[in-house]
Amino acid sequence: RKTESRRNAQTLLIVNNGPGEQFAVPLGLINRIERVNRRQIETIGNRRSLKYRGGSLPVCAIEDAAAVSPRENLENVPVIVFQIRGREVGLVVSRLRDVVDVDVEIDQETFRQNGILGSAIILGETTLLVDIFQIVRTSLPDWAPEETAVQDGEGGSTILVVEDSDFFRGHMKSFLEETGYSVLEAEDGLRGFQVLDENAGQVRLVLTDIEMPNL
Repeated sequence: RKTESRRNAQTLLIVNNGPGEQFAVPLGLINRIERVNRRQIETIGNRRSLKYRGGSLPVCAIEDAAAVSPRENLENVPVIVFQIRGREVGLVVSRLRDVVDVDVEIDQETFRQNGILGSAIILGETTLLVDIFQIVRTSLPDWAPEETAVQDGEGGSTILVVEDSDFFRGHMKSFLEETGYSVLEAEDGLRGFQVLDENAGQVRLVLTDIEMPNL
């Protein structure tokens, strides 16, 4: 069981936003983390930005999309930088807490909402799992990142994602859709073969976990 847990472990950055609320972001999605003075974040209209590396970095917050408490009004705050469709965007939070490797069961019902994929008990606390793609779509609805060309050759531009972790499958789906692909999903190898058979000639590529239930 210990070997299985290590194999299925997910590396997450744990952060705090509003008082008493804990969130998790997949570490693999993060480009870098900057610590800035809150006065460096400019607000014009309903948009935030940060003067960053000779340009302007769009900045959003979890509460822009999700019904959660707003950030604490701290002097210095972390900005987590992601890359989405060829451009960088920042997520401002109150505090960084830890980086953890966890094998947890994800509750997709109780706290799921816009910007939140679900929840899990991490470090002894209920932790909401951030959907960075949905937060960006909600915060910056007309933001137009650089388009990534997807070639429609034989079979179209459809990818099948086979992954038993709902959390990672959801992020992979969002990432690929933001890049311009159509995505089919399956939660285990057996279902993956069924979906592939049902969509013969359409699927160009399969992204699959190695160890999954059933097959």
